[in-house]
Amino acid sequence: MRIACLHTAASNISVFETAAKALGIGAGVLRHEVRADLLAAAENAGHLSADICASTASALLALAEQARRRGASPARPWARSLKVSPAVSRS
Repeated sequence: MRIACLHTAASNISVFETAAKALGIGAGVLRHEVRADLLAAAENAGHLSADICASTASALLALAEQARRRGASPARPWARSLKVSPAVSRS
């Protein structure tokens, strides 16, 4: 099993690794990617735009595909039809 994690801060990697170890999840199961640019873009825009949603969805789908190719369970058919919801504004 492989678990892909998308983070917006590198400091989250150690948090997830510590939690995985406490749960008995073996070393190398988690795969981390840091995309601080996604958080920065949302903060700069003042909201979660459609472009940021699309970039996030694309990053998640790429991580899922990489995990699948590296021995995770087969790709889920629903993943390819994932719809990105409209932008969400912060109040």
